Amino acid sequence: MAEKIPVTPTSSETFVGLSSRRLYTSSGSSGVNTAGSEFVRLLPRPATITSTPPTTGNVPAKPSKYNPPDFITTVKFMRAKLYEVARSSEDNHEPSELKPFHQLWKNELQKEDWYTDVNQFKFYVKVAQLTRRCFGKVLEIDRKVKRRMIRINNAQNVTQGTFKEILYGVDEQDQYSVLSDLAEGKMTLAEWRKTKTLRNECQDLELQLNDVQYRLEEKLADCEDLRNRNEKLREKMSRLEKKHQEATEKLENQVASLKEKSRKWKQLYVEAAVLTQASCIQVMASSDDSVKTAEETTQEEQENETDGTDNDVEQMEFEQSSSDEGPAHRKMTLEESSSSSSEEEGSSDGKIGVTVDDVDDNEQIEFRDENSMVEESDNEDETAMGDELAGPLRFDLFRKREAWETKTATLKAEKMNKSESEAACEKLPSPTTSQEHQYVAVAYTNLQDYYLGKVESESGDGVVISFLDKRARNKYQWPKAAVTELVEPEQIVCYFKQLECVDGRSACLALPAGSAEEIDGKFERCRQKLVAAQRQQLVDQVWDNADVKTIHGKVGLVTWKDVKTIQKEMPNWHELLMVEAMRSKGSTWKPGWLNDEVINAYLEIVEKKANKKGKNIIIGNTFFYDGLKKQRTWRSRVDLSRYKKLIFPGLFERLDHWMLGVVNIEEGTIAVVDPANEGSQPSQEFFEVVK
Repeated sequence: MAEKIPVTPTSSETFVGLSSRRLYTSSGSSGVNTAGSEFVRLLPRPATITSTPPTTGNVPAKPSKYNPPDFITTVKFMRAKLYEVARSSEDNHEPSELKPFHQLWKNELQKEDWYTDVNQFKFYVKVAQLTRRCFGKVLEIDRKVKRRMIRINNAQNVTQGTFKEILYGVDEQDQYSVLSDLAEGKMTLAEWRKTKTLRNECQDLELQLNDVQYRLEEKLADCEDLRNRNEKLREKMSRLEKKHQEATEKLENQVASLKEKSRKWKQLYVEAAVLTQASCIQVMASSDDSVKTAEETTQEEQENETDGTDNDVEQMEFEQSSSDEGPAHRKMTLEESSSSSSEEEGSSDGKIGVTVDDVDDNEQIEFRDENSMVEESDNEDETAMGDELAGPLRFDLFRKREAWETKTATLKAEKMNKSESEAACEKLPSPTTSQEHQYVAVAYTNLQDYYLGKVESESGDGVVISFLDKRARNKYQWPKAAVTELVEPEQIVCYFKQLECVDGRSACLALPAGSAEEIDGKFERCRQKLVAAQRQQLVDQVWDNADVKTIHGKVGLVTWKDVKTIQKEMPNWHELLMVEAMRSKGSTWKPGWLNDEVINAYLEIVEKKANKKGKNIIIGNTFFYDGLKKQRTWRSRVDLSRYKKLIFPGLFERLDHWMLGVVNIEEGTIAVVDPANEGSQPSQEFFEVVK
């Protein structure tokens, strides 16, 4: 049970173990902070010091650096003062936790000469602010340790540092349980530290286990999701397979029905042709009999009697051969006739023909039209007529088939020979390819740098080059997609055998050492030759015009010096087009508003002509000033030291007409040119932006 501590100090103001100067606070007798009221003493007077430093004669001894006040006595006094300030009784409330007391007491102790280590003074305050039951356990532990009833540490005493690990980071319930175990002698502080360490490790492991379980649950959820998606895909595949099977069966049934209809129609066509031929023969025979006279009839009968024997012999031979051939002969005849008829139908109507099956002599043939089906039986006469009709048809079919097969074989042979020749041409290397020079540098008139590539082939039209990508200065790499181009031999700056590998990597290539400067010189000379050749070509095109020749003949002779002068001063094609469009009679260009494209194109022409005369100017486009206002980086892309003036157009906070801004780089001045001559100047913001 906790000891009773007086709320107010005793009349003698003696508290053993604590020494300090007089500490005051601006709180009234009631404990409320009010200015100008009585002072309430929070710490005792220094006259009650018990641990006085020893003296040597009249000179006091040197004070000890670490001589703290008595722990339990000081804590009791602090606790009593906390109750007093809180205006409460110890029986009803816990002590006050006013933060200013800590710093006030610490400042007073720092003034003492005999006690300079006040860093551990916070433990005094923490113990004094414990709850009633925890503070009672502290007093009980101190009493039992002094009586040697329990052992909590090796020192066998209670000081300000004994409970420092229990005071921080531990809630009130855990503090009470730990102090109770220490008071009952169940464990020591060292054992409690080990228990705390193990408990913290267990908590960390539990957190890790929870994290692992959470991740495992996420993975299981993902697996379940994948399983559901797999089931859905299987169901979808089964439905698609079922639909595919149904569609296949439906198409097969349709094809079978179409084949059956085609077969029956072919049978009908063959039988109709046979019957038609037989009826024609009968009609012709009947007409001949009616015309003949009796005498002719008698004469024919006589001739038939004389020739009857020969015909009988031939008929017997024919019947014997037909009987030897049997159904196969008849099947061939019908098939060939049907195929020939199908070919004729295909050529006329675009229909598909189907071969006819074997037909016996006594087979019932089915004739079917749109309305009904008619059945007839074949007789021997119709069969014979069909055989007689099928003979010419068969020979005609043989001739057509033979011609078609011959033509098909010829086309296949020509196609095969052509493909073989093309493949052979692709595999064979070009006979004019130079194996000594594999890589070249190529120049263009409209580019300021050369390109490197490998020679693939050479022909009369030019050289096929596979180009490299330039990654950095004197470093090249093969592109992912091959870039080939046919160039003129005049565009090749120089040849060299091989490229060097950079850092031992075959993917990154570089020019041989010392060859870059040589190639630069050759490139400039080659480019000048190309420009001269291009201009000469343009001059030749002009002089090839008939009208120009006529005008030349009327005006007078033109010397070679005049041609060179015209060639040197001749502008580019886009300059000619613009000037011609602006000077034409039907042109709509008149003084007024100009859009950005026209202004930029015109200023580009002005810049080129001025730089040809050595003016060294640079002109920005219509968006240059807007970019400066947005503080975009522009100077990093252009070396201004190479130029004398910077000119750029803009509205410059005016919306009625364009003006020109001129920056004299050499003199460091900024000027504005107003084409309207109104004498107005832009605002100060313009000059700040340009600076």
